[in-house]
Amino acid sequence: MQAMVPGPAQAPAELLAGLLAESAFDALLRRPPRTAVALAAAPRVHLAPAVPPTLGSGGLLVVGAGALRYDPLSGTGTAQALRTAILAAAVIDAAATGRPATALCAHYTDRLRAAFREHLHTCLRLYTTAFGTGPWQDEIDATRAALRTGRQPLRALD
Repeated sequence: MQAMVPGPAQAPAELLAGLLAESAFDALLRRPPRTAVALAAAPRVHLAPAVPPTLGSGGLLVVGAGALRYDPLSGTGTAQALRTAILAAAVIDAAATGRPATALCAHYTDRLRAAFREHLHTCLRLYTTAFGTGPWQDEIDATRAALRTGRQPLRALD
């Protein structure tokens, strides 16, 4: 079973059992879950997804979830992973034709940040419409703050 709850859970198995007990799924289970694995799922963007090469050092283009991780409720993570790969391939092609790597890396980073900002707007609409009360308030507040300040809603990937 896969479930998503807002914020980090101190006791994920207990939280999941409690949520299931309040739902129609409880009747379908033989027993509540005894264990649960908690994975970070909050939207994040890599702080430096594109670094141009320097003398004696190669460049870096981070793609997929390592570059830009979307909220799993959005259902758009796989598509975004493919978009980062396509954009990275275009950056590499352009660099191979002699275009300046610094400008290309800046463009790649700008595109990812713009996509991430739009994703946060989508998350905010989803969270406030579907989960506008209780425990989701922390996620709503963090998303609003990220949009207002331009900072990550949680820890940034490094």
